Amino acid sequence: MSATEERAQARPPAVPLEPAVPPVRWGPLLSLAAGVGVLLLLVSGRYGHDGDEMYFVIAGGHPSWGYVDQSALVPLLAKGIDLLFPGNLLALRTPSALVTAVGVVLAGLIARELGGRPRAQLLAAAAFGAAPFVLWTGHLLATTTFDTTLWAAITYLVTRWVRTRQDRLLLAAGLCTAVALQIKYLVPILWVAIGVAALCTGRGDLLRRPLLWVGAGITVVTALPGLLWQNANGWPYVAMLDAVSAEQDSFQGGRVGFSAWLALYIGPLGLVLMVLGIRKLLRTPPYRFLGVALPMLFVLMLVFNGRPYYLVGLFPLGFAAGVVALQDRGPAWWRGPWAFGLTGALGVIAVVCLLPVVPQGVVERHPALVPNPLLRGQVGWPAFTEDIGDIYRSLPPEQRAHTVVMADVYPHASALAYEGPAHGLPQVYSGHRGFWFFGAPPDDATTAIIVGGDPAFLRARFRSVQAVGRADDHSSLENVVLRSPTVWLVSDPVRPWSKTWPEWLHMNIDDDQ
Repeated sequence: MSATEERAQARPPAVPLEPAVPPVRWGPLLSLAAGVGVLLLLVSGRYGHDGDEMYFVIAGGHPSWGYVDQSALVPLLAKGIDLLFPGNLLALRTPSALVTAVGVVLAGLIARELGGRPRAQLLAAAAFGAAPFVLWTGHLLATTTFDTTLWAAITYLVTRWVRTRQDRLLLAAGLCTAVALQIKYLVPILWVAIGVAALCTGRGDLLRRPLLWVGAGITVVTALPGLLWQNANGWPYVAMLDAVSAEQDSFQGGRVGFSAWLALYIGPLGLVLMVLGIRKLLRTPPYRFLGVALPMLFVLMLVFNGRPYYLVGLFPLGFAAGVVALQDRGPAWWRGPWAFGLTGALGVIAVVCLLPVVPQGVVERHPALVPNPLLRGQVGWPAFTEDIGDIYRSLPPEQRAHTVVMADVYPHASALAYEGPAHGLPQVYSGHRGFWFFGAPPDDATTAIIVGGDPAFLRARFRSVQAVGRADDHSSLENVVLRSPTVWLVSDPVRPWSKTWPEWLHMNIDDDQ
């Protein structure tokens, strides 16, 4: 044996190469994502603020480690942007457009990890970008927008780990989880489904990776301040979950309507891709646990009567797997240019129906022509606030000095607080959800203008209660749900505000206290 052969035998065996994956055509993929982001930015300055957007700005003005219905990051972000660019909708909504564009890229990259060639990657990205609910909320500053992309990032990292076994990917997934918990408290249910599915399908090795638990530890540490806030305040998030369930029953058909609303959010193309994607994952042994996790999450949300859009973060994985299933065995038209044409056509329909492209005057005069209720919830707030301002200014000066403004529900309170300074209104209060934690009116406030509420509740707490009109917000979402609220003028409290304030706290958006 020669010296060369001996040296070759003495070398350690080469480390196996990672399984090959198709290349990424970054130019088309990034161009597609940029196109979605630019579209969202182009329409983001139209109409006005959404009720939740104004609530986030107001909540961010009361810095806290936690809030009733979400974590602290989005309110602080909203307040920071509003301080830098007061009232600028484009600035406020830019983060959402950017995050949605990242989600488009992630959908394409997940398809690549599953074996999707460049064309399949682009189709998966396009399907996600054209999904109705993605466009629905992508032009708003909403917690769901950020949560969706973070779920996509987590599923991408887990999918990539299956192929490469690079444990640092699990650590990165843990860091994404930590950020997601600073936005909403929803992401643990994703990991519960992934963990249980991994154990059930023989992929328990995922749960034995040390860096996975390092990421979990970081998540717990960073979430601890918010959890301590919840504990110190009696866990209002638990009461909020009950309120969500009640709203599902009242407004979206409860568990019966859950599937219908989810199908609406996902769109016809997305629905087909999701079904095919779950089937593809279940038939691919390395990724079978993800195929189990997707329907498991659907069942969990159904059991807990959650909101259908809580599952939007699964769209990139489902769409990507569905496109990969079609790339070789789909119908001939799918492998041709018609697939992009269908995706584009459905995207155009979604844009017209779900984004603020119709003139605002049409929305105000004919709200029934606008299918997206979120769009109807972005018009009329200045007029709504002006109505309350007129009532406030009609009071004698000596009475105005001891008058506060209240609203029965947080969207109305948020609009009055945000728009109020321009209309001469004093500080605004509410007992609804997170607004209650912003504080009670001062005890020297002997008069209140209250938008909405149960007259029996008010008469038990004030010696004088009279209806002075109805608020008009030009058919915004909240009044479509709550009906045009009565405006009450109350005075002479039976007990000081500081004593009765605990009685004002309520969670449901349609209750009468």
